[in-house]
Amino acid sequence: MPGLEGRPVDTTRSGARQHRMLKEAVLLLFAFRQQSESEVEPNVLSRIAATHQRIPPHIYDFFVDALIHTVCCNAQAELPAFDPECFGNAAQAELVEDHWRISVEPAISYMKRRASMPLAAAA
Repeated sequence: MPGLEGRPVDTTRSGARQHRMLKEAVLLLFAFRQQSESEVEPNVLSRIAATHQRIPPHIYDFFVDALIHTVCCNAQAELPAFDPECFGNAAQAELVEDHWRISVEPAISYMKRRASMPLAAAA
């Protein structure tokens, strides 16, 4: 089955494992923001960045968009909001989306920088 950029999708992973990995990823995004010296290596994302270094930086934008759509609702897919703060009016949902984007931005920027580094330099 083709995935992003025409690469095959690993369909052997169980739903439970994917859920656990996604939960860890979201927690690490927030932990990175809270880490006082997040640019000092190693940090909470160093291990993940090393294993994700071959992912093109622009792919992280798709990840953030998918995360935000999942959290705050994806009207196009007619999915309900996961975050109860997104219920109600559109202005409230937009505010919550903005806060999620601001919260994950430092970690996503770090992952993009690491993805842009030559493989030997990032190790």
